[in-house]
Amino acid sequence: MGMFDETYHNFNDTYGINKDWVEFKKMCGVFEVELAKFLGHKKNKKAGIRARKKLFEIRKFSKAIGGKILQTRQDYDSDYS
Repeated sequence: MGMFDETYHNFNDTYGINKDWVEFKKMCGVFEVELAKFLGHKKNKKAGIRARKKLFEIRKFSKAIGGKILQTRQDYDSDYS
């Protein structure tokens, strides 16, 4: 059981960062598959469109995770001040 898998639970993870991280890795896997199809020998243009769309979702999702990390850090600062 690793620290960043679906079964791990941390009481300090009040904002669900671990769950989001698992989802982020899945999104990156889908992006990787679509990118490989696009760059493959068949030059699948629709896969390129799907890869760009997934990349946009990844960017948006990573900003949300960053916000949760910031909130957690602020909680830690207020706990120890």
